[in-house]
Amino acid sequence: MRISIRFVISSFVFNLIILGALSAAFIPVFTDLIFKDKKRAWEVVNNFTNIALSFLVIILAILSFGALWFVRTIAPGFTGEQLEITVALTRIMMLSPIFFAVSSIAGGVLNSFGRFFVYSLAPILYNIGIISGALYLVPTWGVSGLAWGVVFGAIAHMMVQIPTFIK
Repeated sequence: MRISIRFVISSFVFNLIILGALSAAFIPVFTDLIFKDKKRAWEVVNNFTNIALSFLVIILAILSFGALWFVRTIAPGFTGEQLEITVALTRIMMLSPIFFAVSSIAGGVLNSFGRFFVYSLAPILYNIGIISGALYLVPTWGVSGLAWGVVFGAIAHMMVQIPTFIK
């Protein structure tokens, strides 16, 4: 239950802030510019990435500091140790939207160039990160190992796309 509430929080933040802007504005603008003015297209990528990450880091920092209030609002029945663990897991997994933002921007660029293979591997690596966290980190770190598995999966989601993105 604790992990699923955390997924609701991070998914909400990511979908609201990044995914909407990415699909509604960034990808169409980049696709249009890449064939007209490559330099300007890459400036758009850099600007969008900087703005998105800056805004996302600020929002996530606020949510991390206010995690206790936020978890109490979403899961009003949680008390004591259950509440403390959920807040801790929320704070750990607040890192994942940052990596997903970079990954989504890279994926949007790759899709614009018709590079779908690496983009399709990203979710597989994300799931492997979660499974690895459950299998290898939970026995040592407890339930927070699963939260770290989510973060490591998000990092893998991003990292698999970066080499092709750079090319």
